[in-house]
Amino acid sequence: MREKSKLRVVATLVTICATASVLGIAGASSAGAAVITPASVTIKDVTVTEGNAGTSVLAVFTLQVNKRARGSVAYSTVNGTAHQPADYLPKSGVVKFNGKGSRKVSITVLGDGVDEFDETFSVRVSSPQNLVIADGEGVGTILDDDPLPVLSASDSIVPEGNAGETTMASVDVALTGLTAKTVHVDYSTADGSAAAPDDYQATSGTLTFSPGQAVQSVEIPIVGDDSVEGDQTFALNLSGPDQATIGKGQATITVQDNDVAAPITMSIGNASIKEGDSGVKSLVFTISISVPAPVSVDYQTANGSALAPGDYLPASGHLDFTAGGPTSQSVSVSVVGDRRLEHLESFFVNLVNAAGAQVANGQATGEIRDNDTRTTLRVWKRYGRIQASGLLTPAHPGKRMIVRLYRYTNGRWVWRSTHRPYLHGTSDLNLDGFPDSRYGTSFLRPRAGTCKVVATFLGDSDHRKSWVSKKISC
Repeated sequence: MREKSKLRVVATLVTICATASVLGIAGASSAGAAVITPASVTIKDVTVTEGNAGTSVLAVFTLQVNKRARGSVAYSTVNGTAHQPADYLPKSGVVKFNGKGSRKVSITVLGDGVDEFDETFSVRVSSPQNLVIADGEGVGTILDDDPLPVLSASDSIVPEGNAGETTMASVDVALTGLTAKTVHVDYSTADGSAAAPDDYQATSGTLTFSPGQAVQSVEIPIVGDDSVEGDQTFALNLSGPDQATIGKGQATITVQDNDVAAPITMSIGNASIKEGDSGVKSLVFTISISVPAPVSVDYQTANGSALAPGDYLPASGHLDFTAGGPTSQSVSVSVVGDRRLEHLESFFVNLVNAAGAQVANGQATGEIRDNDTRTTLRVWKRYGRIQASGLLTPAHPGKRMIVRLYRYTNGRWVWRSTHRPYLHGTSDLNLDGFPDSRYGTSFLRPRAGTCKVVATFLGDSDHRKSWVSKKISC
C-alpha cells in the first residue's frame, strides 16, 4: 500500500509540473514549488516614413512573449496626433500565442502631399488570456517626407495719384504647397527710384498663414504728387520664413506717374537792329526749346518790307539740340547799311522741319531801324535880317537844331552867330510818308558880302547826324 501511495504522489507532481510548463507558469518545478508566474507580452514601437499621396506603407508592430505560453490578447489602434482614416486605417483583432515566440500586427499608413509635423498613433493591447501585459501600447511614428511650402511675392503696379491723395499698392504673397502647419514670414519695403516718405510710406510687419490659407496681401500707401517724374519703383522684401521656404522673395512695385508732361515746345524770338551807314551788321535771333531734349530744326529767311540782298543777306541753316545741352541757340543774319532815308523795314526768319518739339512760334520778325536823317534849309532876307527855316526828317519834336551864320571874309568863312531853335511837330509836311519837325530862326544881317547859313542835327542814340548849308548875299 505504501508503494502505491508514493507512486500516486510522484505521478501527481509530474502532472502538475508538466501542466505548469505548458501554461508557462514560472516557478513550477519537479520539486513541487508552489509559485507559478504567467508569461508576459510586450508590443514594440514602430517608425515609418509616410510616402506620397495615393501610396501606403505598412507599420508592422511586434508582440513578443517572454516564454512559452498558450494565450491571447486583443489589440486596437488608437489616435494620437495621427488620425484615422486620414493618416492610417483603423484595425483591431486578437493575437494568439501557442508556445514561445512573437506575432506581427500590420497597420496601413496612408501617404499624402501635405507638409506636416511627424505624427503618432498607437496599437493598444488589452484583454489578456493566460498572459500578463508587460508593455501594452506600441507607438507608431509617421515621419513626414513632404517638402516645405514656398512663399512668393508678386509684383504690383499702382497709379500714383495727385498731390494730397493716397492710393494703396497691394502686393500678394502666395503660399504654394499643402501644409498643415502655421507659416510665418516677415516683410519690409526698400527704396528704389521711388523713396519713402516722399513717394510711398515705408511698411513692415509679419504675415501669418493658417493651415489652408494660400494668399495674403500687404497694403502699402502711395503718396500722390503733381510732378512729372516718370514711373518709379520700390521693393517689398520677404525674410525670416518659419515652416516655409522663400521662392520669389522680392516684389517690385511700380508707381505709374499720372502727371502729363508739358510738350516740348520751340520758338524763335524777334530781333531788332539799327541799320548802319555802310557795310553789314549782324542781327542775332534766339531759338529756344522749353526743356533740354534731342530736337532739330531748319531755319531760313524770307523777305518782308526789307528785301535781300539790298537790305539783308539771305541765310539758312540747321540746328541740333541735345538732352543734356543748352535750351537756346543763336543764328545771325547780316543787315546791309546805307545812307538812304527809309521807313522801318523788316524781314522774317522761319523755322521749318522741326523734329522732337512742337513749334510754338515758328516765325521771327527782324526789324531794321533806319538811322538816317534828312535836314532841309531855306534862307532869305527880310527887314535887315536873314531868315532861316527848314525841316528835320524823321521828326524829333522837342530836340534842338544848331543853326550857324558865317560871313566870307578875307578868303575864308568867319563864324558870326549860333542859334539853337527847337524842333516842332510830327506832320508829314513833305508828303513823302515820313514825319517831319519844323525849325526856324533869324540872324541880324551883316552889311555886305556873302553869307552862309549851316543847319545841323547832331543826332541821337537812334539816328545819325545830318546837316545842310545855304549861301545868300548879305
